[in-house]
Formats: sequence, structure tokens, C-alpha cells
Amino acid sequence: TSPDDVGTPEAVVGGHTFSQISAGYALTCGLDTTGNAYCWGYNGYGQVGEGDDSPRVIYTPTAVVGGHTFSQITAGGSHTCGLDTTGNAYCWGDNDYGQLGEGDTSPSETGTPVAVVGGHTFSQISAGYTHTCGLNTTGNAYCWGYNDDGQVGEGDTSPRVIYTPTAVVGGHTFSQITSMLSNHTCGIKPN
Repeated sequence: TSPDDVGTPEAVVGGHTFSQISAGYALTCGLDTTGNAYCWGYNGYGQVGEGDDSPRVIYTPTAVVGGHTFSQITAGGSHTCGLDTTGNAYCWGDNDYGQLGEGDTSPSETGTPVAVVGGHTFSQISAGYTHTCGLNTTGNAYCWGYNDDGQVGEGDTSPRVIYTPTAVVGGHTFSQITSMLSNHTCGIKPN
């Protein structure tokens, strides 16, 4: 419970067996083998998913509220997202830049997973610093959040907030996408 730096791998406490793990800015999340999500680290905006946005540090893996079973989880700058087993996307944490994709144009934060709007079925999702991107089941990329450096992929670098999933320009089909904490996005084409 005291801050320190560790230069060698240490076991995560709690006795969980994780099938996936994702490290964000000051947060780590994992999925256990049955799809239950757990997060730990800084909860300044609700990104740990405990149901509130009370600023504090969570030192042990804590179950994400909402009762969702996830197939993927991704921790970003100050938000977290997950895909349920049917491809529905949910995000929680900071929404000051629309990175939760819930369509709300008012700056907000939530410690509870909220559905990403648009009716998309995603096969992959990736949370960046202030934006999020996902691939639908046919490999089309959609992004939302802050576009100050063109990371949302609308074809320009005009600083603005994109509140809902918007198709990435260029007509590419991707097999993988990743949103970086340094305000850019990359994808791999199937070939």
C-alpha cells in the first residue's frame, strides 16, 4: 500500500488466473478465465470500474461492476473499455473527450461500464490516451474521442471531439488495431 518501484516481475495478489491483461497510464486490468474483469491502480475518473469516480489508488485487483462477461479488456489513459462475448463494447472512466463513445457531449466520468453507441459489433477494441478505436467483425475500423493529432482517422488533424464511433477513412480492412497513449493509432491489414 505504499508507492515503490520494482525492477523485477512480481506476482499480482488475489489468486486470480488471468487469460488477458492490459496496462494503461496508471492502471492495469485483466480478465479471468471466465471473462470477469478486474482492475487496479489509479481511480481518478472511475477507470477501475468500482462504480464510482472517487480519486484514490486501488492496490489489489477489484471486480468491475455491472455483471458483464468480457472477451477483451483494454486500459487507456484515464478510461477502460471491454468487449462482451457478443461483441458489444462498454467503456468506463473519463469521458471529457468523448472516449467512452456513449454519445454524451457533456464532460463527465463514470465508474460503471456504459454501452458504446452505434449498434456496432466489434471483434477488437483498443483504448488510447483520450480516444478509443475498434474493429467490427468485417475488419472496418471505427474511432471516437479527441482528434487533436488525427488519431481518430477522419482524414484531418482538426482538434475536436468525436462522441460516437466514426469510420476511419481510406477504405482499409484491418485484422488488428491499437490506440496508443501517445495520440496515434495503428492497424495491421490482413496481408
